[in-house]
Amino acid sequence: MSEPAASSPAADDDMTRLSGWDALLDDLFGLNVRAIRSIGVAVARPDRLFEAARDADWLGRYTPSLRLVFTLIAATSVLKFLWAGDDSPLVRSIVDYLADVPLSDLPVPNVEETARRLMAQFLLLFPFTYFFCHFISSLLLRIWGKGTPAPVRIRLYFAALLPAIAFGLVQSLFYGLIPVEWIDLATLGSGIAGVAIYLITAFAGLAPRMKAGGRIWRAMLFALVALTTDLVISMLTYVLAFLSMYL
Repeated sequence: MSEPAASSPAADDDMTRLSGWDALLDDLFGLNVRAIRSIGVAVARPDRLFEAARDADWLGRYTPSLRLVFTLIAATSVLKFLWAGDDSPLVRSIVDYLADVPLSDLPVPNVEETARRLMAQFLLLFPFTYFFCHFISSLLLRIWGKGTPAPVRIRLYFAALLPAIAFGLVQSLFYGLIPVEWIDLATLGSGIAGVAIYLITAFAGLAPRMKAGGRIWRAMLFALVALTTDLVISMLTYVLAFLSMYL
């Protein structure tokens, strides 16, 4: 009985293949080529991703939007050492805010230590509060066309969030370079840019199925709902983070 041919070591170790690079990116970042392509399409051609969201298998070309959103939000928290380190402008701004709070009201009788712990708890909770709150909003918002079922509405909503989240991830890398006195202005500018991205993404993404007139008010409504949800998430996460420090 003949023995099976041994596989070639060179073939087993061939990392020039697409699958090999795909696996390497997954090892490093939890992403792969398909996921990165999906994010790129969400930014450059959201209409294509929106159409794929209506297919059970995302046309076999794209990564599910819910998975991508959670991955990008988690990546932002993982990269906290670049923008939310102990001596970062963001933490210093929290120290300035807490300086007006009596030490007896703080969970730790040290303002700087309280600020660090508060930021750590915030970053721990944020991916979960973000996902939960936007998931609720995705169920309530109905701008995607008559007869769009709930699972597809959820897919479309999270697909529309992707470009703004990608922008937030990139700009967070530079947050550590902003002077403390500019934090409020930078946050405002980031919020305005986020709303603009929400508007553009929803308007462009709905193009294959709706005329411009119908897309304008839907894009505005999406941006309003997404912005309001973001604000609720920030407040809720800070409250939960502060309460968790007392438990």
